[in-house]
Amino acid sequence: MEQISVLQPLITCALDVAVIVVLLVLCIRVGKQRTRVGDICQIRDLERSLQKTLADSVRLTDELSTRFDETMKELTRLLQRLDAKGKRLAASIARAEEMAADAISVGDVKLVAQQVSSADAQILGALADAVAEKLNSGVVVLGGVDDGRVLFVGKVTPDLVKRGCHAGNLLREIAKAAGGGGGGRPDFAQAGGKDPSKVKDALAMAADLIRRQLQS
Repeated sequence: MEQISVLQPLITCALDVAVIVVLLVLCIRVGKQRTRVGDICQIRDLERSLQKTLADSVRLTDELSTRFDETMKELTRLLQRLDAKGKRLAASIARAEEMAADAISVGDVKLVAQQVSSADAQILGALADAVAEKLNSGVVVLGGVDDGRVLFVGKVTPDLVKRGCHAGNLLREIAKAAGGGGGGRPDFAQAGGKDPSKVKDALAMAADLIRRQLQS
């Protein structure tokens, strides 16, 4: 009890319990029943060090809390953009059956060559796949225009690839007509353009280009 009364003046903050524990350890270590002045000084130094550590921890916690809030806000924005993109994608794919029904015939090949209001590669690619699936056999060429950006996507079903149709070569020529370029695989390709006003005319080239590919 005498040792506890000596410690009471040191109890000034939430770290007092830690200070008391350290003091008792020192008492045991030196094998004395009362605390020496040197030990008290050592403990006061330790107390100040612990208080500084606590203050640093509080500041770090505040910084981490701020960063966490900022990260959560950014995550919310990304989720909102993803949700909006998902809705646009679903709306575009929902048009696939209607677009397939508007296919024109190039000999015995069905062709869908249309302009759409999106220049997002993922949305155009998914839409081209959906239309091609509805056609079962055919060629799909889409020209997307959005805020001045132009993107062409082409899809050729496997049976027509075997007959000589090549999506990459097809889009290369179509994109040139809109001031751009690009290409890709025989079954799927994409290309960029620079002149939105030329997209309609560029898409109109698809039928003649397919005829040439089938004849070569």
